[in-house]
Amino acid sequence: MNSRINKQLCLDDDGMTVHVKGPILEWEADEVSAIFTVTIKQIVDGGGTASATGSSQTYSHDARHWTANAEVTTGPPLEHGPATAYATATIQLTNRTVEVYKWVVLTRLVDCSHGEPDQDDDS
Repeated sequence: MNSRINKQLCLDDDGMTVHVKGPILEWEADEVSAIFTVTIKQIVDGGGTASATGSSQTYSHDARHWTANAEVTTGPPLEHGPATAYATATIQLTNRTVEVYKWVVLTRLVDCSHGEPDQDDDS
């Protein structure tokens, strides 16, 4: 599987929720489904660290995008601006085993109250 996270993510609920999205660019023939988990981390004004985590639903082979809501559970709210996204795809294979892929993306948390930001599928 080849998946990504969009370069701009929507920040909502006064900084307590990030709506994470990303394209799935390619599935391998032996991949049945995948679940994505994500952590968003950011250094906020005043020098503290804000963090939000979440996971997606299960996506079947041939899905082209994934989404998850990352929620702040402790610590300060996230802020508009740069952040780092840490993602994991746990993929079930036809032989009933799993493969795990991890990646890190520099992203930007933006206000989407007037609509979603334009995205490239090569984020």
